[in-house]
Amino acid sequence: MKLNVKEKGYSMNKLLKGLLVTALFAVGARAADTNKTFLMPRSHGVNMAMEYTTWNELVNMDKEDRFGANFQVIGFYQGSTDDNDRGKYFGVNDKNDFSFKQATGYDVYSPWVIHHANGANAGVVAGDTANLKIDADQDAYGAKIFYYQDLEKILKGLYLKANLPIVHVQNDLNLKVSDPSGITSTNVFDYFKGSFTGLANGAQEKLAYSKIDGSQSTTSVADIDIALGYKFLDKENYHMSVNLGFTIPTGTKADGVYLWEPIVGNGKHWALGAGLDFGATLWDKDDQNIKLAIALNYRYLFSATEKRTIGLKGFTTSTNSNWAQYFLMGKTGGKVTPAANLLTRNVKVETGSQLDGIVEFAYNNGGFSIELGYNLFWKDSESVSLKDAWYADGTYGLIHEGYTVLADGNIVDGDKAWVGTAGTPGAVAATALANGAYQVNADKLNVDAAASESQVTNKIYGGLGYIFKEWEYPLLLGVGAQYEFASRDAVQNWGLWGKIGIGF
Repeated sequence: MKLNVKEKGYSMNKLLKGLLVTALFAVGARAADTNKTFLMPRSHGVNMAMEYTTWNELVNMDKEDRFGANFQVIGFYQGSTDDNDRGKYFGVNDKNDFSFKQATGYDVYSPWVIHHANGANAGVVAGDTANLKIDADQDAYGAKIFYYQDLEKILKGLYLKANLPIVHVQNDLNLKVSDPSGITSTNVFDYFKGSFTGLANGAQEKLAYSKIDGSQSTTSVADIDIALGYKFLDKENYHMSVNLGFTIPTGTKADGVYLWEPIVGNGKHWALGAGLDFGATLWDKDDQNIKLAIALNYRYLFSATEKRTIGLKGFTTSTNSNWAQYFLMGKTGGKVTPAANLLTRNVKVETGSQLDGIVEFAYNNGGFSIELGYNLFWKDSESVSLKDAWYADGTYGLIHEGYTVLADGNIVDGDKAWVGTAGTPGAVAATALANGAYQVNADKLNVDAAASESQVTNKIYGGLGYIFKEWEYPLLLGVGAQYEFASRDAVQNWGLWGKIGIGF
């Protein structure tokens, strides 16, 4: 018996077209995000396309006298392709190549970030200007270990499956500085990598958070996912099962030290959910067949505490709040410090729902298989809130461009600036608090800058494999490739993998 999809009341063409159109519309309909301080992309451990190729054929083979266990190991590599789009995400004004200057038409107002000092006649060097460019790329590789156990001896149709991915992630913002005038590219690089202390005897603290300093990497287990399933339909030419699953967060989480920090896993969020697995033989002749597989995995990610850098907004000043996490701030009796050092806080991150689904067709000829599929991934937008209260109103304020730094590092009275305490290098007094436009109060915090938006990605993938089906313990060998289309709120990438598995 062959399954006739139309007779069962389904229109597969309409279903596939509907899924594709809906997903593509969701990607294109959202406004582009920019001036963001954090991005949590799809976990590298969540990839049904990589899991299912050839493996789906192995786990659904007749078990005969075998124990009912199946095991596979996948080695993979993924590289991002939308580096300049992600540069716009972390950049400003929808640009990854933007101006950093004092002159008219700036994107980021440089004097708020790097102040100059020339002895008693200090102030800002007129015309400080440079161009900054960001191309944020990501490379990831590792090994994924999958285990599938038939539990027929306990209950017919019962099974257990587990996924343990070991992943190395490397991120690089590739910051470039060009055409500097008045300030040097060395000063700019030193500031963002956290080694710049000002141009007058250490008049400011080093940048400690949200730094930009070459490539950063980390390696860990990207969360363990376990599911207990029940195959309630198991016919010769079609089957269907459901499962309950949960995710153990074994990966890494955000610490806010770098702007595009590498994270393995989902950011230390426990997750609970369910899945659906359907398969059907659409055509069968001799030792050949064409099979359809549809699978969905849903997880709800529970809230967790992370450390992220929040942004600033709403200053009624002569400048805008682009990259305001890098502006300089101060308080009475304190030292001038980059805002990110104070804005990087413990936050509560509520992630919500996540869906990973595939539709694939496989042509099998003996032990040989060719597969082509589509993978839809969707993740809900994050909600971020401070774990602890911000400082009392009037405690902190921005250090205005007009402040003067003497040769000994003291900050003295300047236009709309803080003033220093004599004999205390870099100390700050409260004179400028009278100018409320420069106070960094709770209403000036932009927590949304640290929240990842909803993500929808569309992946096309293919696999080529062979199963030695006549062996007592069938051996699986396979290779595959993918291309994942995404907006700048996710990571567009290509990937390759090879796998080996066995049934016993």
